Amino acid sequence: MGKLILYSGVMGSSKTTSLMQEVYNLENSGNEDEKNKQKKRQNKKIILMKPGVDTKGHEFFHSRFGGEFYRPVDVILPADKTIIEACNLSKVNILNYDFLVIDEAQFMNPKQVYELWQISNKIEKLQIICYSLITDFQANFFPGSEALSRFADEKYILVRRCEYCAQELANFNARKVNGVFVTEGDQVVIDNKADVSYKSLCGACYYKHLRANDDVSQQIDRELSEIKKYVKKK
Repeated sequence: MGKLILYSGVMGSSKTTSLMQEVYNLENSGNEDEKNKQKKRQNKKIILMKPGVDTKGHEFFHSRFGGEFYRPVDVILPADKTIIEACNLSKVNILNYDFLVIDEAQFMNPKQVYELWQISNKIEKLQIICYSLITDFQANFFPGSEALSRFADEKYILVRRCEYCAQELANFNARKVNGVFVTEGDQVVIDNKADVSYKSLCGACYYKHLRANDDVSQQIDRELSEIKKYVKKK
């Protein structure tokens, strides 16, 4: 039986770099020939896919640690196409492959994720591996990542340290526009624009820099202040 596998992490947690390493390992794996003491390549056939909304690197996978993958993406997935339709448009017969590897999978829509799960159950030899963010800069699920969290057979988390305190693990993605943290804006803004960047923060730093003075925070401050007054009177 095939599988749908999810690797998730904040920005800068080496998702694409890990993808590159995984593809290299799959393409260079093999069984040792006991007689000749040489490794026989298994020749795993891999489809590389990414959603069309991800414009970084264009038809290549792009890592934040620099450089582009040596191999172009095989299939660009438009939002209005099914997984198999997109493969057919790229002249890729999904039945002939062992692995489907997808980067920036959070940009898929829920229907496409459900299709992946269905495909993984219908094509026994096909392993589908997705690399994805889970939440956006407002700490909301991406529709694609929420669906992946529900349907993935196996889930793994890639970690990195907070970019500010470097003490705790980062679990929030924060957006900066012109060097200033923001909490409003479109969910998807690719950070290849000069005025947009992202930081990976732990919970304490995300609170301090983005949420310490929002409406809910101020409401709780008022409520706690009232409790303290009441306790003091008693």
